[in-house]
Amino acid sequence: MERCEIKINDVSKKEGNVGTTPFVFTVSLDRSPIDPVTVKYATSNVTATAPSDYIATSGTVVFPSGVQQQTITVLVKG
Repeated sequence: MERCEIKINDVSKKEGNVGTTPFVFTVSLDRSPIDPVTVKYATSNVTATAPSDYIATSGTVVFPSGVQQQTITVLVKG
């Protein structure tokens, strides 16, 4: 099985004052996979803390054969 390097971008934008704002992160592979690639993810508290700053989320992203990018959405409070 071929290995791919995974990267995720940083997101910076105004979060607002009420409700939630979606922050969309792009997850990229360094090359197009021949076979599907599955990646598990989860948010973690570093400079922001759930549940006061954002809604914790976790899940799985699947990259079908030939697909190099997928997105993950995190809802930020404020």
